[in-house]
Amino acid sequence: MRSRMGLISAVFVGMVAVACVTFAQAPPPASPAPALAEPELFVPSLALIKDKEGKYTLVALTYMPNSCYRAILAKEGFPAKETESDAEGVQLIIKTRDPGKLCAKMKWPVIHQLAGLKPGKGKTMIWAYVVQDGKVQGKAKVSLSSARDINSLVGDEVPAPF
Repeated sequence: MRSRMGLISAVFVGMVAVACVTFAQAPPPASPAPALAEPELFVPSLALIKDKEGKYTLVALTYMPNSCYRAILAKEGFPAKETESDAEGVQLIIKTRDPGKLCAKMKWPVIHQLAGLKPGKGKTMIWAYVVQDGKVQGKAKVSLSSARDINSLVGDEVPAPF
């Protein structure tokens, strides 16, 4: 009698467990979730942080076509043949590794950072140009009004450029 009672209890517990798992599963979505936007190659995503003395720090995240690309330097100034009257310019210099090296064929992120930017009077934005071998590969702009104040950042909160 006891073994029959134990068997019935075990079956009952198993049935309850199956019912709980079945009802706990999320219903299938009515429509597929929208796909995330693919990052555009050579076009930087920009974030701006306002420092204490009225200076800015620019952080740029740019996706490259493979892992052979490297971030070399970020410097102030417009590249040749590029100007904007109401903006400051920044060059994000990239370089590729030796052609004999293997590269991962995937979108590869590179990050540039430039601190101490002090835009001139009347400037309202910063243009960032991705430059490789003297040629502009991509560009983006960020408004000075979108800058986050460094005093308002708490803990590990860092404005992400993406």
